[in-house]
Amino acid sequence: SYVHSLGIDHIREADMVWIAEEAYNASLPPGWTEHEDENGRTYFYNTNRRESLWKHPLDQEFVEIANYWRRAIKAGGFWDIDEELAEMEEQIRASLADWMELYDDSGHKFFFNRKTEESLFDDPRHTTYHSLYTRIRFVNMMKEKLPLLALAPRATAPIVNAAELQRQQEEAENKAMRSVTRMQAAVRVMLARRKARLLSAKRCLNRVPPDLKGKLRLTVRTAVPGTHMKECVLQVTSSHRRNRAATRIQAHIR
Repeated sequence: SYVHSLGIDHIREADMVWIAEEAYNASLPPGWTEHEDENGRTYFYNTNRRESLWKHPLDQEFVEIANYWRRAIKAGGFWDIDEELAEMEEQIRASLADWMELYDDSGHKFFFNRKTEESLFDDPRHTTYHSLYTRIRFVNMMKEKLPLLALAPRATAPIVNAAELQRQQEEAENKAMRSVTRMQAAVRVMLARRKARLLSAKRCLNRVPPDLKGKLRLTVRTAVPGTHMKECVLQVTSSHRRNRAATRIQAHIR
């Protein structure tokens, strides 16, 4: 089957079958057309090179694309694949620098390679970039299906063994626990200090000399005339004021 032709095991690698489905429906590169012979067999024909193939012109690319999936899972990310595609694009740009756009005596446009002296009627950039963009499109679909690997950072230093990895994890957990303990202790100290300040303030408010008990009056008044600034004033009341206040309170109660 077509799945097996791409090196995909539909049983052990069932999560890769979608790659074969996308490859089967992928568009042909520029210059290629699909046909059937008298026996109903499908083949592909390139009008520029007068070349015919029984397989899709990009089948080899699809085999490599399927391997991208395996490489990403094994490496834990797409870093190597992204770097490989970037390098491939630079090589394509360098190789296309030898092509020139020219016109023949009849005014028909064609493309000529100064290095290989090859001539083409179709723009070679379209065919070359079609292969690259097909790879990029498949890698983007892989990243959508493997979002954790797509976002995974590259490991800066490899772990020697499982024991070393476990030691580092335990050390990180202990460090986090110590930080939490220090934070809890700081919060407890802060709450204790606040409680002590409140108790101290309460003791100060309740500490009144015996000879002034019942003779103090706390009032709130405007500090500066014409403004909203207020101030608290603690005054010693006279016996006359206390008697008058008591009379008003008794009248109000009655």
